[in-house]
Amino acid sequence: LSGGTGSSKESLDEEWRKQQEILKFRRSDSTTKKAYFDSIEKRRVDASKEQEQKWGWQTKNYKKGEDPLTEWKKRRKSGQISDLEDQYGDPKKVGGIPLPSASFGVGGEFGVGGKFDNGGRFDLRLPYADQGYVDEDAGFKWPWEKKKQKKEDKEKK
Repeated sequence: LSGGTGSSKESLDEEWRKQQEILKFRRSDSTTKKAYFDSIEKRRVDASKEQEQKWGWQTKNYKKGEDPLTEWKKRRKSGQISDLEDQYGDPKKVGGIPLPSASFGVGGEFGVGGKFDNGGRFDLRLPYADQGYVDEDAGFKWPWEKKKQKKEDKEKK
């Protein structure tokens, strides 16, 4: 039996080489390990800063009259918020809107995995994703607010 997945001479040699690199790293001195983990921490900090610069506008506390939709349109026009990559396949072939589901394997087909997109799901890229939209002029009141208002009106009479 030859030609099975992962059993060729080349793939076994590649796996052996990777294992030897891991063992070498595990046996290395503490300064090598510290440098490695410092580089990982630096990449994490840089990625967090980039994420904050790109999406921090969603969690900003907007003043009265300011609208996150304006910021969203500006960033879309400048290209900071691009279209999503086609990681779900052609919608004509797959069908419909891709709905967010469990992130086993981070995206892609269920259980298969995909490309990590730093929270770039279509539903998290919209202007009111973090604070919601409230139309102040709509005059909407929750039922308990209406009861409170009626009570106050009765007391005034």
